[in-house]
Amino acid sequence: MKNPLSVNYNHIRKGVRFYRWLKHTLYYFLGVKNSIYQPPPENLKEIGNFDSKMLIQTEKKFEKYFSKENLNVDAPERTSYKKNKVSLVYDKGQVLVKKKFTGFRKFNEFYSELICYEKIADLNLTPEIVYVDFKKCHIYMKYIDGINLSVRREGIMEFAQNHEEFIRFQFNKVARLLHANGIIFIDLGTQNLIMKEGRFYIFDFSDAIYFSDIMLKLYPVKRFYLKLVSVEKKLVKEELKLLGLQGKAEIS
Repeated sequence: MKNPLSVNYNHIRKGVRFYRWLKHTLYYFLGVKNSIYQPPPENLKEIGNFDSKMLIQTEKKFEKYFSKENLNVDAPERTSYKKNKVSLVYDKGQVLVKKKFTGFRKFNEFYSELICYEKIADLNLTPEIVYVDFKKCHIYMKYIDGINLSVRREGIMEFAQNHEEFIRFQFNKVARLLHANGIIFIDLGTQNLIMKEGRFYIFDFSDAIYFSDIMLKLYPVKRFYLKLVSVEKKLVKEELKLLGLQGKAEIS
């Protein structure tokens, strides 16, 4: 599917990028000082990582923390986990996902992810953030030991069809809640969803755009935002089809 940001709204897109950069800069100078997040303890033990094929690699004694369904199948065509390094650490009896932001978009991606998590923290849609290292641009979140709905998971098609109504409802619910809170995910797909105990969790907001209420009062921005919402609705429908769920997948 065509990237939603490739629509012919270049002037608006540039404005959104500038606004995001400005907002992140203000957050850096103002929000960080009043942050609710604690810095991570020193020398947290790293127990695993995601390799270039998104396979979980971990020490034998920590295997109990990972369900078989959450391991990726070998998919050579799959690119690496973007350019951000994701590893697993052990802290006080719990496993955390440690995400390191790198590259020339490091600043933007780090604050995009953090701001989006904060915006929907009370919706119980995302893993809980435990620590944030603002100097190094690292985010530590609780590891969700559930079933990732990526189409590259072994047996996921059969699993999805056996839980069709629930998965369709939950996926559409997640999309509606994000849009209702001014968030365009950009890469909204099943690979970003984990199902555990009757709940869906979404993660990886590094490419997302958050539109504040003030922004959406500007007609050109509102128009651009609604265009992106429309594209993401179609994307959800296509993702459900990839799971073998061919029925209606409309988002109200």
